[in-house]
Amino acid sequence: MPSDQNAIATAPALPGTTPDQTYRETVGHELRSPLTVIRTALDTVTDDLAQTSISPEMVHMLEIALRNTRRLEEAVDRHLQELEQAHVRAAAAESNLPD
Repeated sequence: MPSDQNAIATAPALPGTTPDQTYRETVGHELRSPLTVIRTALDTVTDDLAQTSISPEMVHMLEIALRNTRRLEEAVDRHLQELEQAHVRAAAAESNLPD
């Protein structure tokens, strides 16, 4: 059974993209998709808290989970942006190399 890591490493480059771009896009998708599902579920549950009868401790735990999911989404976005910026800097430096 192939692992997700293997699928990321072997994803074919899309037309008009480099293998590096495809890798970054695939990693971004693999990290963001589950976080989006988790955040959406937590948003839905916390939006309906007024109509439910769960304990204050459970409300607190859901709020913590939602807050930390948002923090993780921000961290993923920040690191992917840093990776993209490093790639752009490396490409610029490579293009300035003498022939």
